[in-house]
Amino acid sequence: MDYLKLRSQGLSCVLPLPVVEELINLPELATIPEAPVDIIGVMNVRGELVPVMHLGCRLGMTHPRCQETDVVILMAACGLRFGVLVNHVEDVVAIAPEDLLPEPDYGHLSAVNTAFVAGVARVHDELAIVINVERLIREPAAVANFASSVSEPDLESSAYHDFYARYWPTATPAQQALLKERQQHLSRSHEQTNEADERLSVGVFELAGELFAVPVTEIQQFIDLDRVAPIPGAPPFIVGHLHLQGNVIPLLDIREPLRLTRSPLPLKKAMVVSVNAMMTAILIQDIQTIMTYDYQQVQLSSFLSAHDNGHVGSIIQGSHVIKLLNLKQLLSKMMPSLAAA
Repeated sequence: MDYLKLRSQGLSCVLPLPVVEELINLPELATIPEAPVDIIGVMNVRGELVPVMHLGCRLGMTHPRCQETDVVILMAACGLRFGVLVNHVEDVVAIAPEDLLPEPDYGHLSAVNTAFVAGVARVHDELAIVINVERLIREPAAVANFASSVSEPDLESSAYHDFYARYWPTATPAQQALLKERQQHLSRSHEQTNEADERLSVGVFELAGELFAVPVTEIQQFIDLDRVAPIPGAPPFIVGHLHLQGNVIPLLDIREPLRLTRSPLPLKKAMVVSVNAMMTAILIQDIQTIMTYDYQQVQLSSFLSAHDNGHVGSIIQGSHVIKLLNLKQLLSKMMPSLAAA
């Protein structure tokens, strides 16, 4: 059976893929005073108000804080649609029956409420908590009645400010604006989204064992690396420079800002991109494919945000999670001079 592998508050977890509908970068949530204790807020998903719970809270961990890289997993279970907030979505994994521990030892989960744990599975040489989806919502009927009774006019601006006060008190005005933009984009119906927004062709590449994608309009070419000339005194993410078709371009390593593990083996391929009319080469592990991202046809999707930072969304393609990147924002953070271009 296929599972979605994720992390919440440092814990590795998996949940059944068939119940998952969509992956959404954390939008601005509205808190409702009368909401059940399991629900930290609601979000507008293309005209439907959907309750959202924090997995860390549900597992009984210390009250967690939200951050802009959090992901809401939209799912259908317990007779309703709801979102589950997690820190990171990693991959789709197949777990065989023999990988499920028949008598798991919950000793190392002393801080976790095991009432919502279906068991423990061995995934990629580590133990992952198998989430019991059917027991995530404490009172499904009450949550369903609550969700159906709330309307958009009920959500005043104070409800959004209360979300930050409770779950992200250190959020900057720029971070709040980012989440607000995500929510505004997410609330748009397919009829309100023009055809250009519906489809996006991307190049998919592998880096540190994960799959990433960028718009093909930004990709100039893929090259095999032969010799790289180092740049004395350059920041660690600038590996060196390349001579390409009469131009000298920097070669960047984006693994650190993406929080990826560095391999001891050198990377031998690069993707040449053009961002803000600046040519740059990015180290990659391998080239995968060119695909067209269609919001209406892909099973799981997140809406792209022009002002997001680095990782802006995820889609499921076969048995893999592909992470969409906003190169302009990522590279501008690494090289501030690019942001001013």
